[in-house]
Parts: sequence; structure tokens; C-alpha cells
Amino acid sequence: MLLCITMKSVCQKHHPAAITNTQTITQANRLFRAYAIFLNHFFSFTMKPTFVLLLLITALAFNACQSDQNASKPANKEGAAETKKPKHKIVNMMGKIPPQLFAQKVEDPNVVLVDLRTPAEIKETGIIKGAVNIDYQTNNWQDQFSKFKKDQTILVYCAVGGRSGEAYTQLQQMGYSRLFDLQGGLYAWMKEGMPLEKQ
Repeated sequence: MLLCITMKSVCQKHHPAAITNTQTITQANRLFRAYAIFLNHFFSFTMKPTFVLLLLITALAFNACQSDQNASKPANKEGAAETKKPKHKIVNMMGKIPPQLFAQKVEDPNVVLVDLRTPAEIKETGIIKGAVNIDYQTNNWQDQFSKFKKDQTILVYCAVGGRSGEAYTQLQQMGYSRLFDLQGGLYAWMKEGMPLEKQ
């Protein structure tokens, strides 16, 4: 109502001829009243708790969507990184390494390569180039390792990995800290087509 009176006063001041038409004034008053009612209802609704709650729920839902999108990006990166990981562990807890990595270490002239099989086995299959034979089945096999330094890299292997696994554990107890055992033994080495020297 105050809006209608104000607008009517403005019209009378600046356009006195315009208010001479009663029908025009009546239509204008109706338009102003309708507009005032609309504004009154609008502001009354927006101040209600229901409307405020609706806005809050909408804001929380939007934030949740944004959080999900941001969280999915690192996950995709992690997934991409996982595909680059090898299918197997290169070195396990018992120091066993696959033939490919064992062959790389054999090429190092500073390492000690030890074949723990019997001389008869070596004669039958051959030996990895550069290896020295210390028969694990002898009573003094541990004494023969005393000629090697405790911090020297030592590679051991046998036929399938049983004897070399036991020797690995005992050598660790003796203080040897840089030990590696051929995973699967000479059988795995031969299966990969790795070279051998005949004795």
C-alpha cells in the first residue's frame, strides 16, 4: 500500500495530466498492489525454516559431489601406478631372486658365486660360469665360507632351492649380511635358457 501511494504521488508531481484519466490510475494501482503482494509472499517464503533447510541440503549435496570428483582423481593415478608394478617381488624375505636378476648380479666381478650341489650333480648338468663349489652335504661346508668377508655379496644356489634356502638362513646367523639365493635353483635357471659351463 505504501508503494502504491508513493508511486501515485510521483506521478501527480511530474505528470499531472496523466492522472486525469481515472481508468489509467485504477489500472496502475492494481498493478502496484499485485507487485507488492508478490514481493510480500516472496520474502515471507524465503524467511521460512523450510526454505533455509532446502538451501542447506542443496549446498551440502553440491559439496559432496565436488569431494567425490576430487577423491576419484588420485585413485585413478594410483591405479595407473599399480599397472606399472612388477607381477612378482624381485627379492622376497628369504633373499630369493628370480633367474633374470640373479644373472645380472653374476656379471658383477666383486660378487662370490657358490654352487652348493654335489660334484656329481655338477658333472651331470654343468655349472654357472664363475661359480665355486661348496658341497652343502659335507660336514665342513660352513668352514669353507670363512674365506669370504661377512659384508661381501654372496650368491648361492643348488638344484631346486632347498639346500640353498637352508644355507642362506645359517649364513645369516653366522653374520653374512649380503646374501642372495637363486629362486627355484638351477632348475629355474635352465628353464629360462640361461647358460651353463660343463665340468
